[in-house]
Amino acid sequence: MDLTSASHQILLSVYDAIHTKNLRPMKQDSLLLDPPELCKAVWTEGIYQPTDAVKTLYEDLQQLSSKGLIYTEDGVKGGRLHWTVFQTETFPVTQISKDIKQEADTLRTIVGSFPPFSLALVGIRRTRFGLFFCGYPSFDVNLFREKIRSELPDVREPHPQDICHVTLFRFTETPTDEDYLFLDQICEKYKNTHFYTFLPKRYVYGYGTWSMLSPLPLYSWNAAPLLWILHRGLQNGPSSELENQEEILWARVKEGWHVELDLWIKDKSLWLGHDGPQRPLRDHSLLHHPNVWIHAKHLPAAQYCLEHNYHCFVHDTDCGTLTSKQYLWCYPGSSAGPRSIVVLPERAFVPLGALSKGTLQSCRKCELQDTIISAPALPALTLSCSCNSHLTVKDMFSCAGVCSDYLPSHFTQHTVKCESLCS
Repeated sequence: MDLTSASHQILLSVYDAIHTKNLRPMKQDSLLLDPPELCKAVWTEGIYQPTDAVKTLYEDLQQLSSKGLIYTEDGVKGGRLHWTVFQTETFPVTQISKDIKQEADTLRTIVGSFPPFSLALVGIRRTRFGLFFCGYPSFDVNLFREKIRSELPDVREPHPQDICHVTLFRFTETPTDEDYLFLDQICEKYKNTHFYTFLPKRYVYGYGTWSMLSPLPLYSWNAAPLLWILHRGLQNGPSSELENQEEILWARVKEGWHVELDLWIKDKSLWLGHDGPQRPLRDHSLLHHPNVWIHAKHLPAAQYCLEHNYHCFVHDTDCGTLTSKQYLWCYPGSSAGPRSIVVLPERAFVPLGALSKGTLQSCRKCELQDTIISAPALPALTLSCSCNSHLTVKDMFSCAGVCSDYLPSHFTQHTVKCESLCS
């Protein structure tokens, strides 16, 4: 696992400092309270992709099973693995409010304005009450944490929220010297071991517990697919003035987004533009960036990209075309399988990746939120419903405040049961 970037090295130094500060973790009395303590937070649910080291780790941790909560994906050992993006009110919350829709809408807008990301869990360190996985995000999530602080009033943080740890173990019994020795051995054995890659699939806002076995989720929304490509670099709807702008394309890829751009060759020079060569490309290194997908608008541009090993494709009205890295770029509204890229995903199921011609936040037609939805994750939308009846998918979208105008009719007419988690 390559953790040599400057941001990852900063995280590593912080994790090491926490580890050194907590040589003798203590019992956490608040873990077993009934009812459990709550905090108000936005957290993530998703897929934990394990490595072979996970099985060995949990076998080793069985030695501590009588001393506290071991956090696993399914929660069967007392705690559930989770990554908290941001606590807006720390433990213990004294008053629960269900009137937090405005806060949830603000959080959804903030999170949706930044690129999707993954979280690598590499290494174990001690904390005040036990052990945690060290998390290293593929994108600097502190950028949207700063935006949360600036846009949400009355934030009550427990401490500077600038790391990406995932709790692994907490003591419910007073640890012994033998336990401390075991913690030292575990941390040294797995100091730099890659355990999981976490892929967020859903964000949840509500009230969480220490164990996360009985949280109170009030609002949720789907995370964008990990591979989300901004069409012509656009992030806020179609714009002939802003599309294929070199400065904007650079800004988006530096933020962590993937972008698609339109490339031409004219007078032996490189040009950007959809309907023709409109703007000269000054910095050719943009084309070599790993997050750039080049739509070669004619064969000379395609030949140039192939000669320079740039990731490109040629596409017009055909149902799909292979990119030079063997991805299937589909015609708008179509999808084909696990290596296909869906253009206008609001018209189709979303497999590996999706390209947005509009925006993650606004629908071009009715300006409602979350036009672009990953259809396979639809059950997540039922969290925002306040009913328990049989609804059409279109009704569920409406109930969750989501525009469904671009969904195919055969999809929106399906009837499913809304199993609401809301009161």
